Amino acid sequence: MKYISIVIFIFCLANAGFSQATIEFTLDKALSYAQANSYEVLAAEISAQDANQERREFVSIGLPKISGKIGYSHFLQLPVSVIPAGTFGPGTPEQRVAFGTPNSLEAGLELTTLLFDGSYLVGLQAQNRILDLADLRTEETRYRVQKQVTKTYLSAVLIDANRKYLEQNIGNIQKLKNETQALYDNGFVEKLDVDRLILSISNLEVELENLNRQEEVILNALKMLTGVPMNNDIAVTSSIEELSSRAPQEWLDATAAFSQRLDWQVINQVIDLNGENTKQFKYGYLPNLVGFASYNQTLQGNNIFNDNTGFIPSSIIGLQLNIPIFDGFARDAQIQRSELTVKKLELDRRQLERSISMEVQNAQINYASAISRLNDRQKNLDLAQDIYRTSQIKYKEGVGSSLEVTQAEQSLFTAQANYVSALYDLSVAKYDLKYALGY
Repeated sequence: MKYISIVIFIFCLANAGFSQATIEFTLDKALSYAQANSYEVLAAEISAQDANQERREFVSIGLPKISGKIGYSHFLQLPVSVIPAGTFGPGTPEQRVAFGTPNSLEAGLELTTLLFDGSYLVGLQAQNRILDLADLRTEETRYRVQKQVTKTYLSAVLIDANRKYLEQNIGNIQKLKNETQALYDNGFVEKLDVDRLILSISNLEVELENLNRQEEVILNALKMLTGVPMNNDIAVTSSIEELSSRAPQEWLDATAAFSQRLDWQVINQVIDLNGENTKQFKYGYLPNLVGFASYNQTLQGNNIFNDNTGFIPSSIIGLQLNIPIFDGFARDAQIQRSELTVKKLELDRRQLERSISMEVQNAQINYASAISRLNDRQKNLDLAQDIYRTSQIKYKEGVGSSLEVTQAEQSLFTAQANYVSALYDLSVAKYDLKYALGY
């Protein structure tokens, strides 16, 4: 028993370690993982499967139906028929006669099938469109999840880039603080110079702690979007520089192509589907034809299990034509409502087209602005780095003050943050343009 407990303990430790393994995500890997594990994607796929089963259910309306039945009945009192007086000759009195046998056993098969129904034939076409629409909605869900994962991933990468700059700055100032501490110990600088550097390090460490907390929140959101279990750790491995690579020139020159957008494809499919619904209502004015057939075997007698009367067969075959004559204008109202729905959807499509055109134009403008802003921030960062290096050299050579170093340091931190923010803005602008174009 002791050895079994040890094995179980080791197994639990191994499983615990495995469940907590860090998943490293590039952007592409995060997108692929989300496509396979996202709740929204999985739910959309189930809805598409349900649409396929709904079509099978509708198709069954026009397929032959076969049913069987077995019935047993026992008359506690046989029904009595009255035979009028004189039926069997003049003067014969009225007679009451019980017909039938007390026991009856019946077994049979019944077949019904729809031979013609105009609305059913149109409905079959509509079902195919419903399947196409379900597939489109699944793709639209995948696309929407992809956009959400991209935006969240970019936020995580932004925090990661800022943290790396902070850690680098803390290391640089810590090194300068150690050098200044040595100078102070030898009486070459004032304690105020050391205290300023200590304060700078403390402030940066507080910022670093805040960034780490923000990162936890962003990574939790990324787990939720991608379907990663919440008890697993994840890390983003793509760099902000990599994700802010320039967009292809054809994106900047492109105009809105509506057919590229899944939301436009969806509303177009919905319009076609409602057109099929209108046609289906109109075909409802036509008669429908149903065929039926049945075959039965009946056993009757005072004691059906002992009498040798045998089964009596019966069969029937026939057609039934159902002709709609007047429905109180209900179908006409259905047709009018369906046509109004199509008109409303066509207005929605035109408005969507205008929105897509505006989205593409604005995305191209924002991308151009992001490029210009990044170039300016790069120049400012280079200048701030030069100023900071110069202030450090002057301070070490005794011709500069610690205050000058602190001011240059703050300017450098601001320039770094602005530069990283510009890289992030460019990344967002690039992916906004990509999704606006439907790529």
